[in-house]
Amino acid sequence: MCYLVSTCQLEAGQVLMEDTPLVMGPMAECTDVCLGCHELIPESSEVLHCPGCYWPICSIKCATSPNHLPECSVLARERNHVSTPNNLETTRRYEFILIVRCLLMQDQAPSAWKEVMSMSHHTEQRMVTQKEELDVIQVYIREVLTLDYSQEVINQVVGAIATNALEIRTAGHNAIRALYPKVRLFNHSCVPNVHLSSATNGRIQARAAVNVEAGEMLFISYTDITIPVWERQSILSENYYFTCECIRCRDPTELGTHFSSPRCPECTKSFLEPTRKLGNISWSCPTCHFQEEDATVREKVSDWLGRLQMEDLLLGSSSSNLYKWVVTLLTQVELDLHPKHFVWMKAAKVSIYRLGKDDSLQALKLRRRLWQRLADIYMRLEPGHTRRRGEAQTPTLNNLNWTL
Repeated sequence: MCYLVSTCQLEAGQVLMEDTPLVMGPMAECTDVCLGCHELIPESSEVLHCPGCYWPICSIKCATSPNHLPECSVLARERNHVSTPNNLETTRRYEFILIVRCLLMQDQAPSAWKEVMSMSHHTEQRMVTQKEELDVIQVYIREVLTLDYSQEVINQVVGAIATNALEIRTAGHNAIRALYPKVRLFNHSCVPNVHLSSATNGRIQARAAVNVEAGEMLFISYTDITIPVWERQSILSENYYFTCECIRCRDPTELGTHFSSPRCPECTKSFLEPTRKLGNISWSCPTCHFQEEDATVREKVSDWLGRLQMEDLLLGSSSSNLYKWVVTLLTQVELDLHPKHFVWMKAAKVSIYRLGKDDSLQALKLRRRLWQRLADIYMRLEPGHTRRRGEAQTPTLNNLNWTL
């Protein structure tokens, strides 16, 4: 696989490229989405169905959209509509759409089809790890829609989508997937030096997030940078079939953030650090050498995530004692986890939102401190010019300073 390398010195914020999608489609798992405009169909509205294929649309106009029209007659071959979404609940049936759209490009857009077939796909590995899912797709494409494609071609398309599709946002901020001919050539790092941003009609722009020297590899992140190490490694292993060895994943402290580290329950002074052996993660304290199983660490995190959700629900819309609630919550998190742990970050975001209802000076000062701490975490994990850092810094610099 070839990856992109800088051929000259790049300045932070410099535009590297713009790319246009070869094909776009719904996420593999989502609620009802219009196949014409890719926007979510509101729960309050009556679901319209395309008169040709019976799949959900938001208007009759979208039935003849260029996104949907080429596939409509093919989807219409399913006479009993068993695979057609018929309610507003989350379904995996939309996974078929992008696959069908890619397959139809063989005749309708040969150059785009050639690009898709040149993409990494990891078919051999998927035949072992995802055989049941691939079998279901084969039945739908070959038997239900009666499309004449070989099993090998279908599996390769499925793999190309899973390996290369990027999540982008529509004008209405709905998440969809798209395949790009150039952006797919960026390598992965959990500390990316390239930032991607969506424009209109699926176009995407790549900018240097930091200064990049000539000869340096250019990286985006294939995963969300704000998830713990075990989730990132699991996603990369299950979807891209590699173990990440970037500077963040090689560092047990995750660049000094201890983003996934619990407090040592034995000495309570240090924080457990992960060690990877043969694909498994174990945790140990660098001070007292206490060891914890990975399952126990994950269970503690799961308990905290459930507690955050429950406490937020119990608080409801109440504005009484907000400041005390926030201080108590964050203090309790820090008793169990590192002050830069991703659970702390989630608790801080909930707290900032809740404190928006409290206009007291102490609440405003606390919000400011929390925004500053979030900005510091983002600066370490996603340095340079990025959306997340901008979101964290803007309230700190503009919205709160005048009161303090």
